[in-house]
Amino acid sequence: DQRLIAGAGSTNPRFTGRQATAEYNRAFRNSEPNVPVENVGGTSSINAHWRDSLFGNELMSSIVNSNGNPLSRVTVAALADMGYQVDLTFADPYTPPTTPTT
Repeated sequence: DQRLIAGAGSTNPRFTGRQATAEYNRAFRNSEPNVPVENVGGTSSINAHWRDSLFGNELMSSIVNSNGNPLSRVTVAALADMGYQVDLTFADPYTPPTTPTT
Protein backbone atom coordinates (compact mmCIF):
# COMPACT_ATOMS: atom_id res chain seq x y z
CA ASP A 1 0.00 0.00 0.00
CA GLN A 2 1.78 3.13 -1.24
CA ARG A 3 -0.08 5.29 1.32
CA LEU A 4 2.04 3.58 3.97
CA ILE A 5 5.36 4.39 2.23
CA ALA A 6 7.11 7.56 3.39
CA GLY A 7 9.93 8.93 1.26
CA ALA A 8 9.11 6.89 -1.85
CA GLY A 9 11.80 7.48 -4.46
CA SER A 10 14.27 8.78 -1.88
CA THR A 11 17.41 7.12 -0.57
CA ASN A 12 15.54 6.05 2.57
CA PRO A 13 11.93 4.97 1.88
CA ARG A 14 10.11 3.60 4.93
CA PHE A 15 6.94 1.61 5.64
CA THR A 16 4.98 3.51 8.28
CA GLY A 17 2.51 0.87 9.42
CA ARG A 18 2.26 0.78 13.21
CA GLN A 19 2.02 -3.00 13.60
CA ALA A 20 4.84 -3.80 11.19
CA THR A 21 7.04 -1.21 12.90
CA ALA A 22 6.40 -2.82 16.29
CA GLU A 23 7.31 -6.27 14.94
CA TYR A 24 10.37 -4.87 13.14
CA ASN A 25 11.63 -3.29 16.34
CA ARG A 26 11.00 -6.51 18.27
CA ALA A 27 12.82 -8.70 15.72
CA PHE A 28 15.72 -6.31 15.16
CA ARG A 29 15.91 -5.18 18.81
CA ASN A 30 15.81 -1.48 18.07
CA SER A 31 13.41 1.43 18.28
CA GLU A 32 13.05 2.76 14.74
CA PRO A 33 10.04 4.95 13.86
CA ASN A 34 9.21 2.74 10.83
CA VAL A 35 10.48 -0.12 8.63
CA PRO A 36 13.20 0.33 5.94
CA VAL A 37 12.00 -0.38 2.41
CA GLU A 38 14.23 -1.27 -0.55
CA ASN A 39 15.99 1.76 -2.03
CA VAL A 40 18.09 0.13 -4.78
CA GLY A 41 17.39 -2.14 -7.73
CA GLY A 42 14.73 -2.08 -10.37
CA THR A 43 11.24 -0.62 -10.31
CA SER A 44 9.80 -3.90 -9.03
CA SER A 45 12.11 -3.76 -5.98
CA ILE A 46 12.34 -0.11 -4.97
CA ASN A 47 9.54 0.99 -2.60
CA ALA A 48 7.98 -2.50 -2.85
CA HIS A 49 10.10 -4.84 -0.71
CA TRP A 50 11.88 -4.82 2.63
CA ARG A 51 15.44 -3.59 2.41
CA ASP A 52 17.55 -6.61 1.39
CA SER A 53 20.65 -5.31 3.14
CA LEU A 54 18.79 -5.59 6.48
CA PHE A 55 16.28 -8.41 6.00
CA GLY A 56 18.45 -10.95 4.17
CA ASN A 57 16.34 -13.90 3.05
CA GLU A 58 12.97 -12.79 4.50
CA LEU A 59 10.11 -13.48 2.07
CA MET A 60 9.41 -9.81 1.29
CA SER A 61 13.02 -8.97 0.48
CA SER A 62 13.45 -8.71 -3.28
CA ILE A 63 15.85 -11.63 -3.71
CA VAL A 64 14.67 -15.24 -3.65
CA ASN A 65 17.02 -17.40 -1.61
CA SER A 66 17.41 -21.08 -2.50
CA ASN A 67 17.78 -21.92 1.20
CA GLY A 68 14.29 -20.64 1.99
CA ASN A 69 12.51 -17.36 2.53
CA PRO A 70 10.63 -17.21 5.84
CA LEU A 71 7.49 -15.12 6.20
CA SER A 72 8.31 -13.00 9.25
CA ARG A 73 5.99 -11.39 11.76
CA VAL A 74 7.04 -8.05 10.22
CA THR A 75 5.47 -9.00 6.89
CA VAL A 76 2.36 -10.50 8.49
CA ALA A 77 1.94 -7.32 10.57
CA ALA A 78 2.38 -5.20 7.42
CA LEU A 79 -0.57 -7.04 5.90
CA ALA A 80 -2.58 -6.17 9.02
CA ASP A 81 -1.55 -2.52 8.60
CA MET A 82 -2.97 -2.70 5.07
CA GLY A 83 -6.31 -3.90 6.39
CA TYR A 84 -6.04 -7.67 6.08
CA GLN A 85 -7.15 -9.92 8.92
CA VAL A 86 -4.08 -11.89 10.00
CA ASP A 87 -2.82 -14.24 12.67
CA LEU A 88 0.76 -13.48 13.69
CA THR A 89 1.18 -16.97 15.11
CA PHE A 90 1.32 -18.35 11.56
CA ALA A 91 4.49 -16.40 10.73
CA ASP A 92 7.63 -18.47 10.15
CA PRO A 93 10.52 -18.44 12.58
CA TYR A 94 12.79 -15.61 11.41
CA THR A 95 16.03 -14.23 12.75
CA PRO A 96 17.51 -11.14 11.09
CA PRO A 97 21.03 -11.51 9.72
CA THR A 98 23.64 -10.72 12.36
CA THR A 99 25.57 -8.62 9.88
CA PRO A 100 23.71 -6.53 7.31
CA THR A 101 24.56 -7.51 3.74
CA THR A 102 25.99 -5.01 1.29
